[in-house]
Amino acid sequence: MPFALDPVGESGSKMMIQRFRPSDRHAHWTMAIVWVTLAITGLILTFGKTLLLPIMGHTLYSWIAVAAKNVHNFVGPILIVGVVWMIARYLRHNWVQQGRLRLDDEDRRQPDRARISSGKFNGARRWSSGGCWLCSRRC
Repeated sequence: MPFALDPVGESGSKMMIQRFRPSDRHAHWTMAIVWVTLAITGLILTFGKTLLLPIMGHTLYSWIAVAAKNVHNFVGPILIVGVVWMIARYLRHNWVQQGRLRLDDEDRRQPDRARISSGKFNGARRWSSGGCWLCSRRC
């Protein structure tokens, strides 16, 4: 898969590294497909009677609504399991590093300083920076 591997370095090196493991990609795509399925079936169930019923008629709409309800009820629990799965997979990469809260303020005052790496994802950096910003505005 060409999108699964990223080139290393800016020198034009042909060496490739795997950015995410297959289990990470499975977790991501499972959640994406489940979320889109729930969104479509939820819209059919919510707005179908007012939008689709006049266009399709009672017979076709009833078939589509029953199918959407069954798919929605089947896929909904998969979303709950998928959310727990994603949290378990990605939470370990998003912890706030020791010293990050103290250094965020220093990073703003001295942008040329060496910074602590944000790791694989920027989640912890964004949360800690946002928390520092929010606390500084409230005090």
